[in-house]
Amino acid sequence: MFTFPQRISFLATWWILFGTAIGQNRLCSVAVSNGTVTSSCSREPGSVCNFTCNSGFTPATGVNSVICGSDGNWTFTSAVCVVQCPVTVNRGVVTSCSRRPGDVCNFTCDAGLRPDHGVTSVLCGSDGQWVRKDVCIDSVVNCPNNFTGGSWVNCQYLEQDTCTYTCFSGFNRNPQIENATCGSDGAWNRNTEKLCRRKCDLVIPMGFLNSSCTLEIGETCTFGCMSGFEAAADVNTLTCQENGQWAPAEPCKEIICPSTIPNGTVSATACDRRPYSECVFTCNQGFDPNPKYNRIFCNMDGDWFESTEPFCLERKGHCINYFENGRWAQDCQFRSNEKCAFECANGFDRNPNITRNITCTSAAAWDIDLSLLCKEHDRGLIVTVIPGYSAQTKHIYTMPIAPDGTPNLNSMRYLRFPSGVQFLSIDGDYALHQTYVYDYYTKVIYRDSNFSIALSGSNTWTALHRGLSKDYVKLAVDWINHNIYWTDPQYKWIIVQSLLSNDTSMFRVLIHENLEGPHALALDPMEALLFWSDIGNSTKIEVSSLSGMNRKSIVSSNLIKPYSLAADYEDKRLYFIDNGRDTIESVTYEGKERKALLRKLYNSFFDIALHKDYLYVTDIYDYTLYFFNKTNGETIRERFYSVGEMFFGVTIFHPDAQPTSVTAHCINYGCEHICVTEKDGATCLCRDGYILNQDKKTCSVNDEYFHRGLVFSNKSSICIVDIRILTHFSFYPRCVLKTNGTKYMVLDTDQRQIIIANDTSIYFAKIDNLELHQLTEPYGFVSGLAWDGYDRNVYWSNKDTGIIWRLSKNSNIAEIFLRGLKNPRDILLLQHERLLFWISDRNGSTIESSNLFGSDHQVVLNTDDLLDTKSLCYDPYNKRIYFVNVSPTGLNYVYSCKLDGSDLNDFVVVNRTLEKLEIYKGHLLVTSKDPIGTLIMSYSIDSQTKTTSGVFPGAGNISTIKVFDETVRQNETGPCFNLNGECEQICISNGKSRTCECSFGFSLGPNGKSCISEPVKDNFMLIVDMTHNEIYQASLDDQSIHGINAKGTKYMTGVTYSPVHDLVIWGTQESELSIIYLNGTGEKMFPVSISDDSYHYPNRFAVDYSTGNIYYTAVNYLEYFMKFKSYIGVQLPNGKHRVLVTGLSYPQGIVLYPSKGLLFYTDNGHTTHLGQANMDGSQWAVFLDSGRNEWPSELTIDYKRDYLYWIDSWDDSIRYCRLDGTNVSKLVQYHEAILNGLAFYQDYLYISASEYSHMRKVKISDPNITMEFATQGLFGTIQSVSIYSSTAQNKNAFCSVSNGGCSTFCFPTPSGGICGCEDGVNLKERSDKICSNIPQCLEIQNQTIVSSDCQRVNGSKCTFTCKQGYKARQGVNNVLCNGSMYSPTDACEEMKCPSTLVNGKWVNCNFTLGKTCKYTCDKGYTMKDAVTDVECQITGNWKLVNTDSPCTRITCPDKFNQGSISSTCTNIIGQRCDYQCTGYGYMKNENISTIVCMESGTWNTDTGILCQQILCPKEIPNGVLLKGSDGQVCTRTVGSRCYFECKSGFVNERKISSLHCLPEGWSANIQTLCTEPQTASSASQVNQAAVGVGVGVGVSVSFVVIIIVSVILFFILRRRSQKLSFAPKRMVEEETSEPDMAMNTSFGHETDSGYSQVTFENGVVHLNVEDKRDEPAKQNTRRDDSVKYDNAMAIPRPRAKENVYNKMS
Repeated sequence: MFTFPQRISFLATWWILFGTAIGQNRLCSVAVSNGTVTSSCSREPGSVCNFTCNSGFTPATGVNSVICGSDGNWTFTSAVCVVQCPVTVNRGVVTSCSRRPGDVCNFTCDAGLRPDHGVTSVLCGSDGQWVRKDVCIDSVVNCPNNFTGGSWVNCQYLEQDTCTYTCFSGFNRNPQIENATCGSDGAWNRNTEKLCRRKCDLVIPMGFLNSSCTLEIGETCTFGCMSGFEAAADVNTLTCQENGQWAPAEPCKEIICPSTIPNGTVSATACDRRPYSECVFTCNQGFDPNPKYNRIFCNMDGDWFESTEPFCLERKGHCINYFENGRWAQDCQFRSNEKCAFECANGFDRNPNITRNITCTSAAAWDIDLSLLCKEHDRGLIVTVIPGYSAQTKHIYTMPIAPDGTPNLNSMRYLRFPSGVQFLSIDGDYALHQTYVYDYYTKVIYRDSNFSIALSGSNTWTALHRGLSKDYVKLAVDWINHNIYWTDPQYKWIIVQSLLSNDTSMFRVLIHENLEGPHALALDPMEALLFWSDIGNSTKIEVSSLSGMNRKSIVSSNLIKPYSLAADYEDKRLYFIDNGRDTIESVTYEGKERKALLRKLYNSFFDIALHKDYLYVTDIYDYTLYFFNKTNGETIRERFYSVGEMFFGVTIFHPDAQPTSVTAHCINYGCEHICVTEKDGATCLCRDGYILNQDKKTCSVNDEYFHRGLVFSNKSSICIVDIRILTHFSFYPRCVLKTNGTKYMVLDTDQRQIIIANDTSIYFAKIDNLELHQLTEPYGFVSGLAWDGYDRNVYWSNKDTGIIWRLSKNSNIAEIFLRGLKNPRDILLLQHERLLFWISDRNGSTIESSNLFGSDHQVVLNTDDLLDTKSLCYDPYNKRIYFVNVSPTGLNYVYSCKLDGSDLNDFVVVNRTLEKLEIYKGHLLVTSKDPIGTLIMSYSIDSQTKTTSGVFPGAGNISTIKVFDETVRQNETGPCFNLNGECEQICISNGKSRTCECSFGFSLGPNGKSCISEPVKDNFMLIVDMTHNEIYQASLDDQSIHGINAKGTKYMTGVTYSPVHDLVIWGTQESELSIIYLNGTGEKMFPVSISDDSYHYPNRFAVDYSTGNIYYTAVNYLEYFMKFKSYIGVQLPNGKHRVLVTGLSYPQGIVLYPSKGLLFYTDNGHTTHLGQANMDGSQWAVFLDSGRNEWPSELTIDYKRDYLYWIDSWDDSIRYCRLDGTNVSKLVQYHEAILNGLAFYQDYLYISASEYSHMRKVKISDPNITMEFATQGLFGTIQSVSIYSSTAQNKNAFCSVSNGGCSTFCFPTPSGGICGCEDGVNLKERSDKICSNIPQCLEIQNQTIVSSDCQRVNGSKCTFTCKQGYKARQGVNNVLCNGSMYSPTDACEEMKCPSTLVNGKWVNCNFTLGKTCKYTCDKGYTMKDAVTDVECQITGNWKLVNTDSPCTRITCPDKFNQGSISSTCTNIIGQRCDYQCTGYGYMKNENISTIVCMESGTWNTDTGILCQQILCPKEIPNGVLLKGSDGQVCTRTVGSRCYFECKSGFVNERKISSLHCLPEGWSANIQTLCTEPQTASSASQVNQAAVGVGVGVGVSVSFVVIIIVSVILFFILRRRSQKLSFAPKRMVEEETSEPDMAMNTSFGHETDSGYSQVTFENGVVHLNVEDKRDEPAKQNTRRDDSVKYDNAMAIPRPRAKENVYNKMS
């Protein structure tokens, strides 16, 4: 490669040789980028010129010359001069360095300063500024930041700082020293050893100090001893010594009864002689036990309890009448020489060597040793014990049991172990005669290989398995295959281990996926089934095969803490204890037929065992072992109780409890490691770290050996140790790889790789083949490392540059992920949340985050408390971030917060330096430097307690620590991990899939995710389940159960329902009254408080169905100290509240009688009574004084019979009385049931009790009739109940209508009702209904006048009228008062005439009443008259006469001369119409078939030419037409008469002189009119004959026509005259000049009623009638039809009726 100067020279030479030939002589500019060329340069193409950079810039490459190119541009113009960083840093100077961007330059600090964190180099940024600003810090004097017994407060430890201090627990502050000052020598001016003086402990062994003791050194204090102990000396004082110890150190000694009694000895077996112990005794020779004393009892004062008779009676000639473990026959008299039979007690067998009766010798002694008579058989019950406050050291009890399962408490034995042992779980293998216990204290499973119920063996206990969690681990033994299983809630797994091997590593993690907290465990080896409970967010009981296969959930609803399981091999049922529900329950192996056997409140059941019909149950709350019947839960025998001893684990050691009736498939099967049975055979399993070979029996080491381990690094190595070191520090690390200064490490579990980083490099290595490979060599120092297993990206931070980098491990390509950060370090990647967190140093420490897209950068946590923060880690189960923070006092805190920085809590605080954190399955690992190595501490996150701690000797200082578990895949989560698998309630994991389920009372919705519950609308009970914090609804008709979605509510009290608002109302002990709609929506909460300083919670509720007012009793939390501060209040759903009755003690039940205006309540506090008041709180009085021997609680009412019923909690009875307090009686009593719920419905009282797992109901008319109710309900403890029925409560007549007109409260009273206001508010003056704080709407708003009967308060709906000239808006019938305004505000609108005009538009009109407006008509319409102004009338209507519009449609005439349009045509504008000619003698114009109506209202064609007259032909063959008398040629129109003559040479044979023109043509055949003449004779004859005939015919026809016309005219005129009732006055006759058929004749006739005229014109008769009468008379007149006559034939035919004329022709 050429150097830059060589390249310059080469380019210059090239230009000289070639450039001038091809370039133009263009000069380069004087300037270059950020610089200037020297003036001596020619700047011609090819020339090499020097340049100088501007101030603050430097040559980019170190060379200050450039070449002028052929194009006149300088070569390398983009990188000639670059910005240069300053020569100084903040309070320091940079040494020799070019200071170009990207340069890392050394610097020195000014005098008195030092480099921050020792870093003496700084990076020049691209902006010409140094990346790090504060590189030099003050060299200050620091005083020590800690001292013995205390810590400094808000101190900087700097020179001249004066600091105060505080002392730790166990130390007292020195009253003479207030503070200390830091000197220039780095020492405090006070002796810090004297600041905090040690004080003595407040707690003394088995005693307690006087409350006035200050615990100061030298102080003498009095003390007392705990129960079972007494003062060791005669004095009762202690002295606090200088060392902080009391003297004497053990002031109390245990009270022990003597080992002897008068004439006898206390048996040392099963008796420790402590107070309350029951012991067996034997009498000395010559004395016999007193038959009254079977056992003796140790008193609290250390003496044996004895009545007036002694324990041992002197024998007088008889043998002893008592022996252990048996009894004599009843007929034995114990006399000399008498032989007596005997029998052995339960749990003991007769000595087979003794077959005869026993003889009482003459020496008053039996002839055989009585201790040999009965031998205890090795079958019994085993119980583990943890000593309580009695400090007894018993740890295991055994007791024989009879064949039916009855325990023999008189033959108990016990074992003692070293102090501190806590055996929580136990099981045994009867065939191997071994027992196994889990010790909570040492976290070890121990084995006794030679166990017997009599505890007669060696009882050698050895460790079977170490490293369990410190939790409720449960054991279960497979006695057929001889394997032991156990659950581990913290590690979240189930393990199986072989009992046939002494190798403690012969175990396998059987189940580990999708477990939250496995607890209870049970086996049925005969069915090859494994049962366990998993407690967490979705608590459930699951089952699988013994190999962990075929896993499924069988119970998933209404479980809280199922701590223990027991399998019934005979009935195939599973019994379990739910410690959270206080129940013992059972289900089938399939999870069906669930049944609650019993519930015991205030108990804490822990473990359960089953044998025969017995359930053996331990209770750690009341130190008791119970014996219950497995069928009905009843107590079989008296419980076993031991003072101060807590019974935990219980198991049966009995061959009948471990039957071996099935085939043992594992015998001789040949499994190398572990053998388990399936239903049809054996299966081999390998221990952890091994895999099964192809033969399915032998095992080989897995190449991937490490499956679970703690991986850590120091400066030189990477080491791995067993994961169980988290709970048991007995495992040692193995260092497998040499490294150099590893500071950060992450794990790729999918590829089984370790990724590590030191300051300058990042490497990776396979866990199974630890050989380092360099991944990248990042720029700058690595300050944090993270791994994303999803995208397979490595992230690292660089504190100096403020950059976080990202590198793809697949492509090995790196990119900047985020830049511009403030010293980022300790990065943490949350893979499933897709978030990256890091710590930034911004005026202290801040925690910041971003998503993996590099966006949404946020400051998560930034408080003044975060001064020195480090080591982020994440708890995925609780979704919290943990980190270390060092306080100013030097204390190291481990804090945690949510992902958004909220809920910041301190987890642990230690007075030592903490380094690294890591979290694994509920354990927090913390490392700290130690002089001999690194201290590792493990804490349980749930309990915040340390589970183990220890130092790795020689491991050095651990720099980073991680947990490797191949079963926890980084890119996998359980199907229920995120968002609960999208299930609304319960998510059940099925391997990689999930199933959604719903809790009790709900059913799965159609989408398979949501849970629904259809509420009952009437006749139902509301049930408060205090255990599950749920409210249920039970139908009173079919007993179906429905859930109400009132989630998130705790400590619920009472409940009720308001039908007025469809609301469920309940209370909590957190002083809240809550409401929700019945369908589970719209939840709201209201605080309950009154004006004084007391605090209350709502207890019980009642609703007035008339108003929806919510009445409740409120109990004062501090009633014990502040008596009579409780009250009865009333509240509306909107939160308005009023106190009605005060001065109560502990009010509980409350009922209402609205129709009578009364309320009743119970008070069972300092005073116990039933009270009564009006529903407004007035006339309060004690209704029934209960006395001190009664405790009234729940209350209900029978409205039909007017009786009150209540629970008397004093004796668990139900009492009743009339409403006037008379006839007080007890209805029924339930002993020790703890009744707590009562409600009435249809002759039954419904009852709930803490000891009941479901409801009961008792018939009032016959209390002996008791039935169970809602038995299918999986309820917890039912706190209270309430019943709603629409027919139950009678409403108040006054208040039920519009709330009585009241603005706030309407209170029913005996006399009707009264209005009231909330607390502190009165009714308005001159108003008995409206409260003063209630704003009222005005009576008149705008133009609206509200009716006088309306309240006009918020929510009131009022009718109204409008002012004159206004009207109600359309659809508005009333207005709603919203505060002070009505809605709608414009209910009335100004009356105006309609703004629309039919077929027209108003012009500039405001439509105001009384005004006139002009208008125009729409296209196609025109004004009806000439008036263009229309008045708007006061009625709001336009003044239009008999019409709704002055515009009428423009139409063309439907008639015209001699014609009309077709009847089907509308004759409107644009309409094309056909037409017809109606005039006689007219026809359509053959050239015009249709006509169109124009906008002008005229037709598009002259109507005069539409109908043309019909003309007869003007030519007559051989003839001509003649002119008339007037000299005019004939018109030839229809009806006209024309004369003609034949032409010369032709003759008129027909002798017709004229023709009539008819529509069809001439009236005669014109072809034959004129013919050629015939011969003379014939013609003459013909003519003569024709003339003769013609004259005859003509005369006849004329005569007939005259007669017919006369007759017709006569009858027509006569009929008209009759119908019109004309009175003849005159007759006028007119004659025309035409005497023939064509003449025109007119006849007129006038009467009082009218005038008629008949005209005969051209052969047509016309009748014209004028009627002068009024309209009714006209309507009664029938018009004649016209008649037309044919001229030739004179035959009449009808014509169409016309408007004016009737024609005849």
